[in-house]
Amino acid sequence: MITPCKNICTRDDVNNCTSCGRTAYEIARWDSMKDSERYSIMARLTGNHQYAIDAEESRDRERNITMSYNYND
Repeated sequence: MITPCKNICTRDDVNNCTSCGRTAYEIARWDSMKDSERYSIMARLTGNHQYAIDAEESRDRERNITMSYNYND
């Protein structure tokens, strides 16, 4: 699983991590997030366009799985 965590957690005055940049909410939910959510956050944190592409591809896969599941019911 991708993660921006650097194992140097320090919090700012609004409880966000100053090391990785995630909000306390994002840190708490990280393990239960969908890949597309993680990629979107990684794109925001790093400015890396590839994560944005990965997020879109992951959302497409999730949509296809959901559509296939619903179609076969």
